[in-house]
Formats: sequence, structure tokens, C-alpha cells
Amino acid sequence: MITVFYVSYDAPREVRSALGGLGRGDTNISEVVRDAVRQGHYLPVAEIEGDNIEHAWTMMQNGVMTESWTMAPPKGLRPLAAPLVENGKTYGHRSADLGDVFVVDGKAFVCLPVGFGEVPGLTTMVMLTLKA
Repeated sequence: MITVFYVSYDAPREVRSALGGLGRGDTNISEVVRDAVRQGHYLPVAEIEGDNIEHAWTMMQNGVMTESWTMAPPKGLRPLAAPLVENGKTYGHRSADLGDVFVVDGKAFVCLPVGFGEVPGLTTMVMLTLKA
């Protein structure tokens, strides 16, 4: 089982900027992600059957396997976050992106510009409970 955590939509600009810079230069990936987790800037959005992280990432791309992974989840994906409602219109969540975390078999991996990087010490339970 893979649990996917998105950077919250209301995360401060500096947090989103730091996570957007992951994998570029001398950024300490683990430190940046852990800081964002401690500050409560991640939310669980989906559970995916299996342990293939690349396949899970593909399932989380809107318009690839289905039009919206939130509104019409592909087989094996269970949304944990309700669709967004704004001005009476319902929207699905965005595709997986830089800084999002996939927890696979007890190990956390963050989306980088190319591939994933492991974040030692983070698990689903830690992601759900760790706050500053």
C-alpha cells in the first residue's frame, strides 16, 4: 500500500518555494521535507494498492489514466481527500508534483524534478502525527 501526501494548498509561499527547489543545487532534501511536515503542511490525499511508486505517480496524474484521480479514481486508488468546492463548482485535486510525499512499505519518498528521493525517518504514522 502506498499513501500519498500533498503539500497543503494553504502552505506559505516560502514553504512551497523551498519544496519546489528540491533536487536543485545543495538543498538538504530531508531537512526541507521534515520541516514542512513538522509545520503541518502535508495532508493525506490517496491510498494506492501495490508498491510500485512510479505506477502510483502515474495514477496521480490527471488526464493520464482517468480525467481526474479525485473525481474518477483509477482502479486501485482510493482518494482520502474530498473534491474541492469553490463557488458551487466541484473540482478534483491537482496532479502529483514536486515536494509531494509517497510512503511505500514504511519508507517516505519525495517527488523530485526527476524521480524520487528517500526521506529517512518519515513513515505514514509520522506524516499523520508530526507537528511543530
